[in-house]
Amino acid sequence: MPCMDLFDLQTNSYKNKILHESKCKISIEAGSSNCWKKYVGDKGMTFGIDEFGKSAPYKDIYKYFGLISSKIVNKSKKLVKNK
Repeated sequence: MPCMDLFDLQTNSYKNKILHESKCKISIEAGSSNCWKKYVGDKGMTFGIDEFGKSAPYKDIYKYFGLISSKIVNKSKKLVKNK
């Protein structure tokens, strides 16, 4: 069972406790980030690969989509600073 499905089966009080621990929610997924959007909310940030059909060595793909630590850190710092 995927971990998000397992999380969705938890009680509302548990989910609310986890999802409201922080104002800043960030997800990093080496695939589609769409499934994370309901957890990070409108004010959160997702990093992922939301296009289909790109092909290259993974380091090139990660760089193209911004899945590299320097970009993730910089964008995350901006998010935290604005909270």
